[in-house]
Amino acid sequence: MSNLDQIFAPVDAIKEPEVKKVLEYNPSAKNSKTGVYQGCIRFIPWHMDPNKSIMQKTQVFLTDPLTQRGRYIDSPRSVNEQCIITDTFWSLYNSDNAVLKDFAKKHINISTTYTALVQIVADDQHPELVGKILPWRFKKTIWEKLYNESHPQMGIAYNPFDIINGRYFSIKVVLKNGWNNYDNCGFFDYRGNNGETSGMLMMNESNRFEIVTANTDRQRVYDYLVQNSPNLNDYDYKPWTTDDANYVNSVIQTITQYAQTGTYGQNVAVATAPQVNQPVAMPTVTPTMPNMSMSSAPSMP
Repeated sequence: MSNLDQIFAPVDAIKEPEVKKVLEYNPSAKNSKTGVYQGCIRFIPWHMDPNKSIMQKTQVFLTDPLTQRGRYIDSPRSVNEQCIITDTFWSLYNSDNAVLKDFAKKHINISTTYTALVQIVADDQHPELVGKILPWRFKKTIWEKLYNESHPQMGIAYNPFDIINGRYFSIKVVLKNGWNNYDNCGFFDYRGNNGETSGMLMMNESNRFEIVTANTDRQRVYDYLVQNSPNLNDYDYKPWTTDDANYVNSVIQTITQYAQTGTYGQNVAVATAPQVNQPVAMPTVTPTMPNMSMSSAPSMP
């Protein structure tokens, strides 16, 4: 050892504890000590393409029957292309064979995911997140609340991605039958003690948050979004890699052999997708949100 002093008094043996970096917003009741996750957020437009402020794609959790291990695969149905995984699922699910139907549900789990940028306004569980802009992956329940905010059956329509006039979104997540339930989340009107509205928060030169208003310089707002927004492209549909294609082909062959013979093993012969019934096309929902607006606040009736 070149430095004998280190033996007698090592100075770097005790490291700072590693702090897990929060990469996404995850309001889960399972992460709350009280069983209820509470907070407040506002939705933020994606500066690179405001009209794609919600990324939507169909994902499949495909489980290998041989190993019982699975992985997420983006379905080409996200871009209106044929997908052998979903075709196989619907062929089995729409059969008259209850065993095949259960087998399909167990090994092919299809879901639609949505991802948007949100700014955390308040969070009882993670106060250190206040002011940060993070991606939030959510399911149809939240998407419907976004759609209804901009397309209400009655009353005023609000653009949830409007930097100035978009309303705050209350987070209240509870467990229902062991699963997160988001029914109690929703948009609400807000006026602070000094008349401040629910505009986007932006750190100023004094290292304090200010609320963006119609008088705020738009270039400053844009620059702030560029510097502080994660890249939503990471949540867009990704074409299959060679590894993805090999995994899908292997698992679908195993599932196909089971559907045709009732058995499967390590040596799976190449087979075509089962033609129990014609596959039923998955419904494609295209979210159409209003463009980001900087207009003055709508007047209430």
